[in-house]
Order: sequence, then structure tokens, then C-alpha cells
Amino acid sequence: MLPDLSSPKQMSWLKSFISSLVVISLCFLIFGCVNSKSPSKEVLKEALLLQLQLTQDSIDSLFKSKSSISIKAFRPRVEKEEFIQLGEESFLRVSGYFDWMSPSDKIRKNSPFELFLERGKMGQSWRLAKPVESLNGDSQDWITYSIPLLD
Repeated sequence: MLPDLSSPKQMSWLKSFISSLVVISLCFLIFGCVNSKSPSKEVLKEALLLQLQLTQDSIDSLFKSKSSISIKAFRPRVEKEEFIQLGEESFLRVSGYFDWMSPSDKIRKNSPFELFLERGKMGQSWRLAKPVESLNGDSQDWITYSIPLLD
């Protein structure tokens, strides 16, 4: 037998219950989609450190020297995220600001950043993507680097 829904008290309870279910469902839908597409702050911080290290390595090879600068990155703040298609590859372009500090200078600096990230095949990891000139010089290729995550 179905419950008697003709009384105002029963109808009020039913409306509240349905409204609550709709709100909870929308929250799961909204927050679930956002979290599945965006890298965590820790991934962004490690990607920034990796990009800084790769840049330092390029400078070192250019000048045939070896420097041992260990920069610390803090508080990546994302201002813009967008998925872009470059050739056959799809990347997440992330830009914003981060704080950093070198061991020799104890003052934190605020700098802009732009990262290109590629989602792992199973959707559980991210790789840093950097543009490189193609061998024939006519186009741009991309090299991806695994982002080391510290426990």
C-alpha cells in the first residue's frame, strides 16, 4: 500500500526530501567533474619544480657548466585552465602565479607560470609537456616528462 500523501505534512516532507536529493546530486555532479579534470596543487607544484629544473639544465648545457640551485615552490594559484588540441595531442594549459624561494635568498618571490600538462593514459597521472622544434624545423613537437610525486 502506498502512503497517504494528501495531508499537507506528508507533502511538505516529500518536497523537502526530493529537494535535498536534487541538491546532493548536483553537488556530486559539479564537484566530481571539476576534480576529475584538474590536477591537484601538489601536481602543479611538482610540475613547476620540474619545469624550473629542465630550464636550469638547458642553461647549464648552453654554458657548459653545472649549477646546483635548488628552488622551492609554494602556493600555485591557477588563474586559467583550458584544454587545447595541438596536432594529435590534447593538453591542459594552466596559467597563474606561484611563490618561490632560493636557499641563498630567504625572500619569497611571486612569478607567473604557464604549464602544459598531458593526462596519463589511465587518467590517474599527469605529464609535463614542453615544446621543441621539430627535426625539419617546419613544425613544433612536444616532449613529455613524468612528474615525480613525493609522498
